[in-house]
Amino acid sequence: MAVARAAWGAYQGTLLVPVAGTVTRIAVRAGPLTGPMQVVVMRAFRDASSTASPVCCTEVGRTPVFTPAPNAVTTVDTALAVRKDVVPDPVNNTLTFDALALSVLAPNVPVPAFDTGRHNPGDFGSPSALVYHPAVGPGQEAFVGSSGVGGFQVLMAADVTPAATGAGPAPAGGGTAPAALRLVQPAVSVRNGVAPVLIRCDLATGRCTGTLRLQSRRAAGAARAATIPAAKVRMLTYGSARISVAAGHQGTVRVRLSKAGRRFVRAHRRAKVWMNATVGATRIAPTRLTLRR
Repeated sequence: MAVARAAWGAYQGTLLVPVAGTVTRIAVRAGPLTGPMQVVVMRAFRDASSTASPVCCTEVGRTPVFTPAPNAVTTVDTALAVRKDVVPDPVNNTLTFDALALSVLAPNVPVPAFDTGRHNPGDFGSPSALVYHPAVGPGQEAFVGSSGVGGFQVLMAADVTPAATGAGPAPAGGGTAPAALRLVQPAVSVRNGVAPVLIRCDLATGRCTGTLRLQSRRAAGAARAATIPAAKVRMLTYGSARISVAAGHQGTVRVRLSKAGRRFVRAHRRAKVWMNATVGATRIAPTRLTLRR
């Protein structure tokens, strides 16, 4: 597991993601005054052959709202897809990369940050901070209303699970793609046989349309334990539903459980299943989901 770690003190980390993959956990250290917040994924790109500043930024993902505990470190489990290119785009020679940002959603609530005391703009050894006001929205480019000063570091840390080696855009005929559509909440509560699965469409335009299935194992074509022959592992479908979510937006897919799904949830207080989904003709990388009763 690669870790992008923002410090609780000076000069101990960066909020640029170290690898492409999924942010699985976020930690925020707040002071005595706290309020509702969200962690946001900000996407930028730069010319691979130039030393010019990157073009920054567009919001491509965010966590549900949470409120950190006062004078404590609060951890939040999440499933944010993040990108860090290592090979330039062959069309425009750009490298795209993501950073994490903290959005404070209430007035008069301070941004949790550490003051290093080093505020000289020419001091390249000190961290920098940039504030957007008003907050950047989904798909909106952050090119106005920003200000900042060096020497402050946001008190936030994140664990990033790297994407599978070789992961990338799927071929036109199918294959497994990274999270163009992704799970927002890793656990949901089942009520009256229905699991409300919150997902987000990370396409740049259009809609994520397809099918979402809750199943007992990864879909065919995904990685599996080498000790278990694929032909001997029975795939159980616990429920399925159609997907239709606009690009850059979240949506709740209400999955009505099958008889097998309802039995499984009754037998396990926290039933772990696989979310296998397709968008168009493309299979999305499977995601683990917990069903609570």
